[in-house]
Amino acid sequence: MKRASKAMSSLKPWQQAVLLLCAPFVIQYVYKRVLTVLAIDPTNIAARLTMNIVKSYSFGEDEFYSADGCSAATAEKRRKGFKQLAARFSLKPGGKMEAVEKDLADGLSDIRFTDTNRVPFQFQTVVRQHLKVASVVMASNVSNLLLLV
Repeated sequence: MKRASKAMSSLKPWQQAVLLLCAPFVIQYVYKRVLTVLAIDPTNIAARLTMNIVKSYSFGEDEFYSADGCSAATAEKRRKGFKQLAARFSLKPGGKMEAVEKDLADGLSDIRFTDTNRVPFQFQTVVRQHLKVASVVMASNVSNLLLLV
C-alpha cells in the first residue's frame, strides 16, 4: 500500500485527477474481459489445438453400409433401403427447389449447418451425395409439408 501512495504522490495533481477519473473505466473494461475469457467454451479452443493431431475421415460407399461390421446381406439390404430413401427425397433436377436451395445455402449459415451436421462426419460424404432434402416449404398442415417444386 505504501508503494501505491508513494507512486501517487510522485504524480502531478492533474495526473492524479486523470488517473482517478479513468480508473473506474479501466477496472470495468478489465472486469468485462475477464468475464468474457471465463465464458469461452473450452471445447472450441481444444478443437483448434487438436485439429492437426486428430485426422478426419469419411466412409466410402462400401464402408457406409457396413460401418458396424454387419454381414454382406445386411449391408445389401441397407444399400437398397438407402437408395429407395434417396429416390423418395430427391429434388427434381432443374426444378425451382433446386435453384432456391442452392441460393439459400450460399447465403444462410443455418442451412449449411443443418446440411453439415445432420449425420456424423464419417457418413457425410455419402449422405450429401445421395440425399438432397428440401429445406424450404410453401405451406404446412400438421405433419404434411407442401414443398416448392
